[in-house]
Amino acid sequence: MIINIHAHIREGDDPAKRIQYYIAPAVEKVCFHGDNSLAMQALKLAEDFVIPVAEERLEEIKPADVVALKREGFRGIHFSASPLPYDDEEYFPLYEKMEEVGLPALFRTGHMRGGAKCRIEHSRPTCLDTIARFFPGLHIVGSQLGSPWFFEAMAAMLYNQRVYFDMSGGVLRGLPLSWLRLIFMFKDVYLLPGGIRHRMHDESINQDIFRKLVFGTGAPQPEIVEGFYRDIFQSFNIPVAVQADVLWGNAARMLGVAEK
Repeated sequence: MIINIHAHIREGDDPAKRIQYYIAPAVEKVCFHGDNSLAMQALKLAEDFVIPVAEERLEEIKPADVVALKREGFRGIHFSASPLPYDDEEYFPLYEKMEEVGLPALFRTGHMRGGAKCRIEHSRPTCLDTIARFFPGLHIVGSQLGSPWFFEAMAAMLYNQRVYFDMSGGVLRGLPLSWLRLIFMFKDVYLLPGGIRHRMHDESINQDIFRKLVFGTGAPQPEIVEGFYRDIFQSFNIPVAVQADVLWGNAARMLGVAEK
């Protein structure tokens, strides 16, 4: 079972066609964001499948809007291409309200393809780390594993209980297995049994990091990205229980979806 926490529905899209695009045998739920009206239309067409996530501009949305969005039925809010860093204090009242009402914050992190007028350093994973420290009750999801700042994403997940990342993005799927292994070996000796001493000879995968992932496709159809996740699970011998959290449990808990 899979919850796809990162799927697109944009202005001009046909909701019925977008639903069909993201249907796959293992996918039970899909979170649509991009155009709020179309996301809600998709919900009406497939209430058991679609989870609507609001798409909002950080420089425009107000704390009062968060309450209204939750009342309308949105289960999270997605942010992208902010004119200020995601962790600018100007946005703190917004995050405080999201924490209060229990709406997860989803962020486009890392690189963006050409055309978007933005500074990608405003979307670095370290910004999510700051937000999590000031608002520890807020569930936070970053996309693309923070590409190209993978180790910042690792640190944000390791040190903050409610920070997660998906593995969407073409750059991540283009990396060789040796690079992926290096990324997921990220550790802090102080958090390991018998800490303090170096672990330079320990090349094991950090399971604590791995269980902080969620499944998200972005633009590709789910079978493509599911295959990528499954191959990583097999390559790194990820336990079945951890796989279940990545594919379903983590997203289900933050979105209020009943466990299966």
